[in-house]
Amino acid sequence: MIQSFLIDAENKQITNGTVKLWLHKLEGVAFDADNVLDELDYQHLSETIHHHTQHKIKKKVRFFFPRNIRRLKMAHKIEDINKNLKEINKEASNYGLQNIVAGADGSQGPSVGRETDSFGNDPIFLGRENDVSEIVKMMTTPPNGDHVFSILPIVGMGGLGKSTVAREVFHHETIKTHFANRFWVHVSENFDVVILFKKILTSLTGKNIELGNKQALLEKLQKKLGTERFLLVLDDVWNENRKKWDDFINSLRNISCTTGNGIMVTTRLENVASLVATLGIHKLKDLSKDACWSIVKAKAFPRSNVGSEFNAIGVSIAKRCQGLPLAANVVGGFLRGKSIDEWLSIEKNWLSDLGDENLVSNILKLSFNHLSSPSLKRCFAYCSIFPKGFDLEKEQLVGLWMAEGFLGGNDDMESMGGKFFNLLLQNSLLQFGRSVRGLYTDITYYNMHDLVHDLASSILNSRINDQVRYMGLQSISVESSDIPNEQARCLRSLLFNGEICARMFSEFKSLHVLILMSDGGEELPSTIKELIHLRCLDISRTRIKCLPDSVGELYHLQTLRVCNLLEKLPTTTRHLAGLRHLHIPRIELPPEMARLTSLRTLPYFGVGDEKGCGIGELRSLKNLVGELEIYNLEKVQSKEEATSADLLHKPTIFKLKLTWDEDRKGENNDEIVLEGLQPHPDLKSLKIYGFRGRRFPPWYCNISGLNKLMEIKLESCTECEQLPTLGHLPHLKNLYLHNLANVKSIGSSFYGVDDNCGSTSSIGVSKSTLFNVFPALERLELRGMSELREWLEVELPNGAENQLPVVFPCLEYLMVDSCTKLKSAPSHFPCLQELEIYGMDSGLPLASICGMTLISEIHEESCSKLGELPDDVRHLSALEVLIIDDCPNMRELPYDLHSLSALEILRLESCPNLKAIPYPHESHDRQLLLGLSCLRELSVISCEGLVDLEREMMESCELSLEDLHLRGLGSLRMDMGTMIGYCLHKMPCLSRLSIVGVPTATLVINSSSEIGLPLGFRILDVTTTCDQSDSDWTDIVDAVLKASTKSLRKLTLRGTERSRDLPDSLQHLTALSRLWLTGFGEMEALSDWLGNNNNLSSSLQRLLISHCRNFCRLPSKEAMQRLTKLTELGIYYCPLLNLKRRRDGDDDNDDDDDSEWPKISHIPKVEVVS
Repeated sequence: MIQSFLIDAENKQITNGTVKLWLHKLEGVAFDADNVLDELDYQHLSETIHHHTQHKIKKKVRFFFPRNIRRLKMAHKIEDINKNLKEINKEASNYGLQNIVAGADGSQGPSVGRETDSFGNDPIFLGRENDVSEIVKMMTTPPNGDHVFSILPIVGMGGLGKSTVAREVFHHETIKTHFANRFWVHVSENFDVVILFKKILTSLTGKNIELGNKQALLEKLQKKLGTERFLLVLDDVWNENRKKWDDFINSLRNISCTTGNGIMVTTRLENVASLVATLGIHKLKDLSKDACWSIVKAKAFPRSNVGSEFNAIGVSIAKRCQGLPLAANVVGGFLRGKSIDEWLSIEKNWLSDLGDENLVSNILKLSFNHLSSPSLKRCFAYCSIFPKGFDLEKEQLVGLWMAEGFLGGNDDMESMGGKFFNLLLQNSLLQFGRSVRGLYTDITYYNMHDLVHDLASSILNSRINDQVRYMGLQSISVESSDIPNEQARCLRSLLFNGEICARMFSEFKSLHVLILMSDGGEELPSTIKELIHLRCLDISRTRIKCLPDSVGELYHLQTLRVCNLLEKLPTTTRHLAGLRHLHIPRIELPPEMARLTSLRTLPYFGVGDEKGCGIGELRSLKNLVGELEIYNLEKVQSKEEATSADLLHKPTIFKLKLTWDEDRKGENNDEIVLEGLQPHPDLKSLKIYGFRGRRFPPWYCNISGLNKLMEIKLESCTECEQLPTLGHLPHLKNLYLHNLANVKSIGSSFYGVDDNCGSTSSIGVSKSTLFNVFPALERLELRGMSELREWLEVELPNGAENQLPVVFPCLEYLMVDSCTKLKSAPSHFPCLQELEIYGMDSGLPLASICGMTLISEIHEESCSKLGELPDDVRHLSALEVLIIDDCPNMRELPYDLHSLSALEILRLESCPNLKAIPYPHESHDRQLLLGLSCLRELSVISCEGLVDLEREMMESCELSLEDLHLRGLGSLRMDMGTMIGYCLHKMPCLSRLSIVGVPTATLVINSSSEIGLPLGFRILDVTTTCDQSDSDWTDIVDAVLKASTKSLRKLTLRGTERSRDLPDSLQHLTALSRLWLTGFGEMEALSDWLGNNNNLSSSLQRLLISHCRNFCRLPSKEAMQRLTKLTELGIYYCPLLNLKRRRDGDDDNDDDDDSEWPKISHIPKVEVVS
């Protein structure tokens, strides 16, 4: 009855203020009734569980008196509720509310078709292409000068598309190429510098960073940023306080080791834009009427053409959006699936009344009011429990809706939650945020637009007078006592970021959702059992290692999320009969998991030796969904025991991993065990690890058995002699064959065309001229197959000589690693783009790759017998990356190398017999003479036999080269001084230059004015290995330093045994943040000018000194203290430097006059290795 009145009242509250007050009253009574019914159910569950675990006599003693007392209390509560309901029923009749059928309850879900992905048309991006192009150009072509940052604010009112435009710029290919690092931070109203740096670091690393002090965060961030150029987006900034902004930007500037970085700021306030701008201000204009209509069409008709009858009314509706893309998106989602009559009615009766003021807010309210059910509205409002900009996961959010009862109480709550989620996306009330690559799958995050969040927040806690039911992270301080007891009693959801104490749970007895976020405490208090209504417990953002046994008394618990530090689950877990989702790390499970028959999420199951820990426990878990790893399979004794897991009848497991202990000893029965673990035919991913059978079971070769597989990984199956038949699988995209040490041949049975495998009919050999083998495979890895000798081409079976096989038609990536005996490989990879070869002793015929015109990356490493590349490589017209590493027999590269006009990265490393990189001087081939015109990185390292680098080759890439590394080239016969001068003068894009272990001669330049310095030159690493005077070497380095005083950020100077003095030009570097001095054999001291110099004292942050055998004296204490930015000092293998530390508090007492420690004791981080 309560639910029926709520549904009808939900519709009438929009225009009837009296009904709204009545609704608040009814919801309060409904809350009390829900708690009472929940308590009754809890007591019933408790008695049922104890009935199974205790003797009857104990049960009578324990429950006789308390049960009667509880029943008496419950009777009084029910009597009060019934009395209140009668009064409400009477009022409802007076207000004209109808008791509609419960079947109309929105918890049964709207009429929604199959679930669709959220990426196709959402968000719609139209009408802002020119804005994006303009901003991209501004960010990638900053003004002249040595600027650490170029800051561009994007300004516009709410709903105008600032964040969407910034996101399009953020993902633009030109931006990705220009900025090595990109990170996005949502700021909102709270401009806290420490929190901002934490968010930046989290965005950069992909990991949650513990909140430390500002200095620690900056040190971590500086290391992560390195010397790469970065782009930072600060989204939704409101701060107008110059002091806060200067504090943030100055700190960021001090840890930045390069120039040309970019910052985009989105804001609604022009004052903010004026405060931060260095590139001007980009103001977004209103979209045109036509652009708004295009957005409405794209949203309302995502997969079909727009009927002509919709055009006139559609243009009229688009005009009412007033050029705001958010309004157009929301209106389009609202109109989706509606008839022309409904469009006309909406335009006439609803949109015409919105008015011009607060248009977006009014449209959002309209969209909310027309959501299909009260349950969906509650789900929407509930999202605002999280702070603005918070990353929401679909599965997590659905679990919270379920815990709050918004999805009803049937077995299909997760499916309904998924439909609700998609509807909110469709109506632009949720939007796609970002995607992060996880360990196994990509994780997609969503969020709310700020204006949408404002609406949801206003709805969430305004519905029930002053009784707040849901409290988010930013709503409370760390002390639970700050929440009044009356309010705590009513709370149903709490996100708590503070110290966890035992008494807090007694204050929140109505909680359905508890999310704890705290770094302190490793144990969860046993008083958690007092939360008898709890459905969702999330401690994944804590450091809790141990759960109390009392967790087993949370009989209503549906979802349990723990952190990766948890060591084990309590044995009482078996009592949680309602548990549906158990998110745990790979830990030991308690006995009798079979009793958790509602379980849907169980990522790991370890077979144990104890009673109740066998694999048969899985039989009762018929509802498992998603991913499951079963490990310790060596403890399964027979096929019958394995079959008891009943995997064949678990259709909703789509990822399965079967694991045996790789280090076990003795005999095994792996073949019969695996035969009993046959999965359901709907399986999408299968991984087998540590299997020691010689052959795979019949179900693995069954052509029709596993046709939906998209991923297969076989790893450390060391006894396996023959690969299973896989070539027939129509959807297989990724295949990983790792450490199959006993496989000697890959042949026809693997492809699925062997007579004995009976696969020919399934792939169409007998019915068509063409047939596909591995028709969908995109990625193939062969690793650690130490006995593999041959990888054969497809051989047709008898009677199919006239058929034409199409093999690997979609393969884009191929890795062959540590297959040391492999002597043959197929030549048919028509779509291959990336080839990686490691650890090959044999001469694998690389000539077969020359016809693969689409290949973009080749990586060869540790191929001991590889002597040369094929002569004709010109057909690799799309090749962008070529890496050859640790190939001691490599003697030369082909002339055709210079025809690779798309090549961007060329790395040659540890090829001691490589003599030359030839250049086709006399060729008339125009393609060859074009040379390496797109090359951005050239690295030639530890190639001791290399004699020459052709000047013409360097000239061919002079306009594109950014990084040049020449290291360990002791035989090189060329004037390296001239080379350095040439690089700085002729290569405008050069940013890194490393000349290490290369013979040098005097620089053939008399003054620094003759060197035209590249604008972005920032990293230099130089040394000499020949027996020259220090003055000659210093002249070379001096000339370079004089030309790079304003740009150089990172400098490594490598001396010789005779090196004593540092170049004078070092004093004039104004931007240097990192200095490493190594190998100066005769250097005894660093001069005081290091600290007395204004340039270095205001920029130097890291100083490293290593392998200086005579070094014994640092600059004076006063000079070191003038290096105000210096936060890190490293001293490595300098035996004469005395750094004996004082006792605490005695730094000023000269107990040891020779100690240099007092000079550096003020530096935050000092590392000494002797």
